[in-house]
Amino acid sequence: MGAGAATQLVNEAITPSVEALRDIGFRGSGRTFYRVIGEASTVFHVESSRWNVGKFASFTVRLGVYVPKIAKRLKCEVLPAPPQSLKGCMWCPDIGGFLQPRTLLGWNIPQDFSVSDAAKDLLRVTQTIAIPVLDRSTDLDGFCESVFQYGGLASADKLWRLGRTIDAHKCAKAEIQRAKTVFQGKSYEKVVREWVNMHPLKVKIGRAHV
Repeated sequence: MGAGAATQLVNEAITPSVEALRDIGFRGSGRTFYRVIGEASTVFHVESSRWNVGKFASFTVRLGVYVPKIAKRLKCEVLPAPPQSLKGCMWCPDIGGFLQPRTLLGWNIPQDFSVSDAAKDLLRVTQTIAIPVLDRSTDLDGFCESVFQYGGLASADKLWRLGRTIDAHKCAKAEIQRAKTVFQGKSYEKVVREWVNMHPLKVKIGRAHV
């Protein structure tokens, strides 16, 4: 069996989620589905592993958001029309970043899931995480809420640019704590603290101020 068989496994696993997306107005085909709301666009993209072959298939999900007024404030490109894929989106988070703790969420068939179980789990994630995030992210408050939930230093920087300075520093504080648990954490913690020093706002972290 070649790549075609693996492609079929992914197709079967994503079908229930694609149907759920179409039911609420998403369009598209293949691996990319989008919904345009006014000048804004939200995208749901299935990213297959380049190593998929035969009876083995892995995939994950990446989301995309484009809102021209927010894109301008983030100094991203303002497009003449809403994008229909991740290309042109101002924010393209992976779905695992919305989990607690953050993880690289993927579906591996058949190592971790049967096709039917992968389909059920992806549908659950689509309905409980992906759709709510995309629904709320087309205005400034909702976008900032989603970015804050996602977390990370890049999120802190986005929030700072959008004037949400307190939330930006909360993200940075969380990253300093997370750095204690990740590979090369001391180096990463130094990077985060340098960002905090360049964006001054007093925030207590334990007994210290940064």
